[in-house]
Amino acid sequence: MAVESLARIDQLLEPSSGALLRRRIFGHAGFLIGVAIIAAILAVALLAPVLAPYDPYDQDLSRRLINPVWFADGSWAHPLGTDQLGRDYLSRLIYGARISLLIGAVAATISPQEGSGGCTPRPRKESAASSRIACATSSVATTISAFMMLGRISARMMRNVEQPVARAAAT
Repeated sequence: MAVESLARIDQLLEPSSGALLRRRIFGHAGFLIGVAIIAAILAVALLAPVLAPYDPYDQDLSRRLINPVWFADGSWAHPLGTDQLGRDYLSRLIYGARISLLIGAVAATISPQEGSGGCTPRPRKESAASSRIACATSSVATTISAFMMLGRISARMMRNVEQPVARAAAT
């Protein structure tokens, strides 16, 4: 009798909010595919120095304009080919995932504040002016910090570009 009553109680209990969330997440195929794609791009971006076959900034004019592998004269040494300066497209694509993810993260950080016109919900009339000032200040602070972060990263990338050029000029 006690076992039967426990089964009935278990049927009456509603699932927890965590169980409902897990069911909703894992039951949505589009969400899982999107997470898998973002995770793959993130893994490629983090492992770029290991995965890239060549230095993306290395210029070699003797390797310029090599066709991709699907052309008759293509080479597996450069599966996506090379550009007019002899840089490998695959390596540049792999390293480009880093800056693409950074720009996406900065845009996702800024857009809720900028796109919605600041903070929500609407303030009461008594505090409307101070609330608008606070929202504008936080929006400006977020934008400035995002540009500072992009500036540091672009400066680091420029140093990486200048070093191989300086070595090539010295030889």
